[in-house]
Amino acid sequence: GWPEIIVFGPDEPRYPHDDNKVQKALSLLRGLPVRVNLDQSSVAGVYGYSTSGLCDLHNVMDGCISPEMIAELKRGGAEIWTYSFRLWREGFIPLRQRYFAGLYTWVHRLGGNWIWAYHHGHHRHAWFAPDSQEPMPVTAWENRREGIDDYRYLQMVEQCAAAQPDNPFAIEAMKWLVGLRNRLASVIPQRVVESDPLTSDQFNEIRTKAAKYIQKLGPVPIDSVNRPEPAHAKDEAAPYRGRSVTECIDGLTSSAMSERRAAAWALFELGPKAAPAVEPLSQLLDVPELRMPALHALEAIGADSYSAVTEIAELLEHPDFFVRTGAVLTLGQIGCPLDKRDRTGRRLLSMHADIVVAPLLVALGDVFEPLAYDAAEMLSALKSLAEPAVPKAIIMLDDPSHRIRSAAMGLITGLGPLALAAVPKLIEVHKNNPGDTRTLDSLASIGPAAAAAIPMLEESVAQQAPGSGQATAHYALFCIRGDDSDLLQLLDLLNTPEVTAGTKKYVVKLLNRLGAKAEMVENEIRHMLAAGTLADLEGDLKSFLSKVDQGEVPGTRFEW
Repeated sequence: GWPEIIVFGPDEPRYPHDDNKVQKALSLLRGLPVRVNLDQSSVAGVYGYSTSGLCDLHNVMDGCISPEMIAELKRGGAEIWTYSFRLWREGFIPLRQRYFAGLYTWVHRLGGNWIWAYHHGHHRHAWFAPDSQEPMPVTAWENRREGIDDYRYLQMVEQCAAAQPDNPFAIEAMKWLVGLRNRLASVIPQRVVESDPLTSDQFNEIRTKAAKYIQKLGPVPIDSVNRPEPAHAKDEAAPYRGRSVTECIDGLTSSAMSERRAAAWALFELGPKAAPAVEPLSQLLDVPELRMPALHALEAIGADSYSAVTEIAELLEHPDFFVRTGAVLTLGQIGCPLDKRDRTGRRLLSMHADIVVAPLLVALGDVFEPLAYDAAEMLSALKSLAEPAVPKAIIMLDDPSHRIRSAAMGLITGLGPLALAAVPKLIEVHKNNPGDTRTLDSLASIGPAAAAAIPMLEESVAQQAPGSGQATAHYALFCIRGDDSDLLQLLDLLNTPEVTAGTKKYVVKLLNRLGAKAEMVENEIRHMLAAGTLADLEGDLKSFLSKVDQGEVPGTRFEW
């Protein structure tokens, strides 16, 4: 009767950049009699297929759950819950809280939900609004309680109907529940407003109807309620782990689905050594039960999976974003694989980079924002091959979605001078939103070809107080016109008393980004270190000096 203790794994890992960290952390817990949870944000929801046999409970951020994700996790023996950190600070709409706590959790058959509540820096999600010292109204808390009751009513209808499946009222009730699930399956919690998808009266009507079915069907003996044991992830690869590639390929055609999945996951663990399996793996991409382990195996094989690009690209038309995301991740490892699967990793061009450009351009326009973001990151690594993406990126700069605009600016920044055509739009965007420094990063990456932005940048320097915005403007001016005075003004921010520690750290980050291009301030930096005035930044400053000593000029990278 004690509460279950669930081990909290790495928080909101980003796939594939955090894959080594996650695999290392979770492998230590394999086989222990506890369950392990991963919280997964919108950019990491794809972890549902990348931790096979390691993660028992996937807690995925609201709005990032799909039918294919749920089905795949179930096949692997794992459970799915949901959480949110944005429902509190985006509108504080009471019915949004009710929907998330109740109908959303019920519709997707999730094991539970929670709201992150913490208070530090800009993360003020608990009792106060992010930019306010006034307590929030309690109506949202009350609606969360109502949502929990909604869930309980619908859950009870299901239990009553399941206890007497031949009862006409039970048949009628189950038909109503199926229709309700289908109706609400695509609703994203953070987009719920007071009258969409349901009014307050309609919420209450659902509960009233559920109560009537419960009364008609009568109580359910507690012993008859099926309470499943906690779900544990299966070590699916185990039956084929250690076998040869040929044996695994033979296993892909087994009459038992569990054997076929085991063989695919074992090929995934073999990585590039499994290259002979590319063709049989590509033939499994149309089989829902095998699609994800096959995709993951092709991803692990990497560039040698090039012959499967056509079949993988077809999945970009799949209606479920979980499948489309898996396709994009696999295309990335074929055309621009990471040299390291961690945050320091860089994408390198493979011999087959050219054949992934067209499908990644399709993914760049995907309606699922994290997927478009991943496609932008990959395209930015393809450099001249991705120049056809620039017109699309320019259009994306007008998108109402913050994440889509971020993807566009990241892509432009990564392409640098190749994105010259974006300069007029970047100037326009910055004038409309002068507080957004990402446009200045993009202009800086374009370099001298962005000379048309110089008057706007000079105005930005003059109008802003010393801070990160002014630092970025100095940095952009230096990148565009190469004037040492701009670099010196950037350096002066390190000696300006009113400049915050955060801004100073950002200035040093910009110096590291310039590397040997900023060698003319090397002596000043050494004097500052010797004087001990920047002790907190010593490590980052020494990193900059090391780049200068080695003549290193880091390339511009897509940053999330």
